Amino acid sequence: MPRRVSLARTALALAAVAAATVVATVLFLRADKRPLVREIAGELGRTRWLESSPTALGRTTAVELVNHRGEAVANLWVRRPEPLAPDYRVVLAYTGERTGARIFELIPERDDLVVAVPVYPYRRPRGTLEHLRWPVDLRRAAFRTVAAGLLAVTYLEREEQLDLRRLIVIGGSLGSIFAVLHGALDPRVPRVVALHGGGDLPLVIRTIESNRGRPWRGRFAAGLATVFADSFDPLHYAAEISPRELVVIGAVDDRMFPAASTQALYDRAREPKSLRWLRGGHLRSRADEPLDIALAELESVLAQPLPQP
Repeated sequence: MPRRVSLARTALALAAVAAATVVATVLFLRADKRPLVREIAGELGRTRWLESSPTALGRTTAVELVNHRGEAVANLWVRRPEPLAPDYRVVLAYTGERTGARIFELIPERDDLVVAVPVYPYRRPRGTLEHLRWPVDLRRAAFRTVAAGLLAVTYLEREEQLDLRRLIVIGGSLGSIFAVLHGALDPRVPRVVALHGGGDLPLVIRTIESNRGRPWRGRFAAGLATVFADSFDPLHYAAEISPRELVVIGAVDDRMFPAASTQALYDRAREPKSLRWLRGGHLRSRADEPLDIALAELESVLAQPLPQP
């Protein structure tokens, strides 16, 4: 009898330790990661030139952003016209995973527009081990992407000698998640635009999988998202952009970020804010009607007066 009691107590203790470990892990994954993003970014130490190529109006340049500790955080693509028109605007664009530097093909080149794009430090997993590490690698890439955006703003001001009052941080599709987090972290950003994006990531995942005919997978993945992706949910950060402006632009027939997700992001934000609805479906990384509509809306945002200092 004593032996059975001892084994039961041991099993109970192990179960308690396991439960405590699970709870601690969940709390850690869901914790506020803004201090971690700031730590990864640090201060811009130097940049390393990677490549440059001429365009119709100027040049496109790729640089590596290195922080003050000598750590390479991520790469940055910049397209700048020369000469630059006096009444210029600067767009720092967080794009969808498959867009990247292709954004230069989608946004027409102008003599009054500088476009900068942080490069996702991430690649799709290959092999069993990388698939097992995928959630961790994806989170690390997300942290470094926003950290790169913070360093990119310093680069644009210090190296490109650009006026940050003319800066707009834009996130399209999944990039809207990074744009909102960046805006909350960086008081230098006067205006943030979430284009075809939103909040409530479990809802977004359920919507995507349901539209693909896999609602069962959506419920499972949404459950994982409440643990692994909660610390990135824009709903946690939208209010902190104020007193700077947040512009939320949704698509009425979006099959990735549904209307409820876009509305939730707008509702969570504080003034000044605006919500605009565009016809059509979700923005994609190729020329089509939704892209044309979105670019026309972007033109109206760029034409707005500069924020007052």
